[in-house]
Amino acid sequence: MRVYAWYYWGSPLVLAENMIVLNGEVPFWGGNFLEGLAGVLVSPGRGLFVYSPFLLLALAGMMAAIIRRDTFLVPVAAGIVLYILTVAIWNNWYGGKSFGTRMLSETLPGGMLLAAQSMMTWWKDVGWRKATVLILAAWSVLVNYAGARHYPSVPFRGDKEEHRAVWSLQDTELVGCLDALRLRIEGHLAKFR
Repeated sequence: MRVYAWYYWGSPLVLAENMIVLNGEVPFWGGNFLEGLAGVLVSPGRGLFVYSPFLLLALAGMMAAIIRRDTFLVPVAAGIVLYILTVAIWNNWYGGKSFGTRMLSETLPGGMLLAAQSMMTWWKDVGWRKATVLILAAWSVLVNYAGARHYPSVPFRGDKEEHRAVWSLQDTELVGCLDALRLRIEGHLAKFR
């Protein structure tokens, strides 16, 4: 890939996305970092912790891995953090028209590994921790099932409109897919009345 970039674009460091700079348009890097970071983690339209909130337990897993000096999970955690920071600085951190956390999908396997121990520890508790794990996991499965089953549910918009919709509490793919799922379930239940 880097040889291709060097041959065709004059540098091994140029990415295809950088080519828009050559056409005089918006640069690839240099977006609003804080907006990007908040967007990829907690925005209603793309937030990792909105679509897969069980991954909040990966934060505890990261801390435990650092304290234990785990030679496998510490580099996994570092890679996830660096990847998230890289996506956050990108102008197109929201990934255009898509469902959920498309731009962070590469972090999910590592996040699951980091969350696993916390989930197992909390699951053994009989109190609020077990209920928390159950709620976080159930929401994650429900949301991602709705997206897999009913995406796309919102009409395509231009790039600027997609960017604005990421922060909407009403006009996101998440709301559209959950509403489509609700209507589908109501339709099935109506057959039994």
